[in-house]
Amino acid sequence: FSDPFNGGINVPNVDVFIQGNPELIPEVAKTNVVGAVYRPGWLPGFAISLDRIDLKLRNAITSLGGQALLNLCFEGNQQACNSVIRDGNNNLIRVNNSSFNLDRLHFISYDVEMSYRQPALGGNLSIRAYISYLERLRSEDLNAVPMEDAGEITTPRWRGLLTASYDRGIFQSFVQARYIGASNLNNQLTASDVAFNRVGAAVYLDAQIGARVTDNMEVSLNVQNLLDREPPFSPETESSSPVNQN
Repeated sequence: FSDPFNGGINVPNVDVFIQGNPELIPEVAKTNVVGAVYRPGWLPGFAISLDRIDLKLRNAITSLGGQALLNLCFEGNQQACNSVIRDGNNNLIRVNNSSFNLDRLHFISYDVEMSYRQPALGGNLSIRAYISYLERLRSEDLNAVPMEDAGEITTPRWRGLLTASYDRGIFQSFVQARYIGASNLNNQLTASDVAFNRVGAAVYLDAQIGARVTDNMEVSLNVQNLLDREPPFSPETESSSPVNQN
């Protein structure tokens, strides 16, 4: 841990206890979903849909992490300070990482799906495309400071999926392309904080072939990441203890 109470000095061997919080109250959500589906008569078998999801959550339950709790305590949040344990010499010895109720969380996303199914070559061909855009994933910490998580590694703004399947008789085949958009390591970091804060976009290809042996049995061969693509470079942050040069 980096202890802001002691000039940011690095403190090793700090215990982190994961525990519950009996003071939690239920989350309350309001969700609005607006959608439309279009199936043109001039192109049988084709359909396109668009959905907008707007979710507002009060008293959102989350676990902030030990370092975040320590930083919030330094900023004057008493609830976070209750989770920071020190010895008689004011040395940091333990952080109790429990769940807390945040003030609110706001989520907005747009989803587009297109599908097409037609007979082909004596069988059936199905094509499906799915695109998702995450406009907002905003939450507030215990000090009611807004944080925007949309566009980070775990929640990229863009995601996509393109699949094509073909079946004929007892045989089936399937191919899928997965797209994960470029994202930041942390939206709160700037160029002065870290040299690399961007993770590139990636596309992975999956494939499967199979056959129905009986009415109750199928045999298939599935390969994830068929082209054996390496993941994009993902930066990590690391702190080390200061070196005594005396």
